[in-house]
Amino acid sequence: MPDLDTIPVLCDELGITANELLCGEKLDENYKEKADENVMDVLAVNKSINKRKLLCDILTGVGAGIIYVCFFILFYDVDKGHMLGYNIAK
Repeated sequence: MPDLDTIPVLCDELGITANELLCGEKLDENYKEKADENVMDVLAVNKSINKRKLLCDILTGVGAGIIYVCFFILFYDVDKGHMLGYNIAK
């Protein structure tokens, strides 16, 4: 798939429409059907990308939470009530 910025220039050079470029074939009577198919394909890809982004965000948040809990467990001094080496209440 070419970069979105180059699609209009590429279509002008090839003498085709963007829809024909996305379909990979010259369109005639079935132009509307192919356009609808392309829109549905783009929406499906967009939905898939959004799911992946959401999964990535969730995993990043969980990972950061685990790191925070591990840091707290390793460096919290229960007897003194503060993090090791960080007593700001002196």
